[in-house]
Amino acid sequence: MENPFNIAVRSDSNFENIISEITFAKKKFGLILSQEKSPNLFEISVFSFLNNSSELFTDTYKCEELMIDLDVFNRAISEAKRRLELLDIPR
Repeated sequence: MENPFNIAVRSDSNFENIISEITFAKKKFGLILSQEKSPNLFEISVFSFLNNSSELFTDTYKCEELMIDLDVFNRAISEAKRRLELLDIPR
């Protein structure tokens, strides 16, 4: 069974600090986890391999609107999961 995601911890010329890049199998987007503002603040930015229907890398890490605190992201995902589990209706 294929792993649904891949994580690469690396340096990148666009960042002062090391980042974690998460890519997802069979998906055209990924996440970058960074600590650029503070060692205590993790932020996530989204990137896409899509640009006008072609597979070109498009950075979104410079867009504040696409950055989110990791704790907020985790809480949102956990809450969404919890709500879906509460509505677990047989299909």
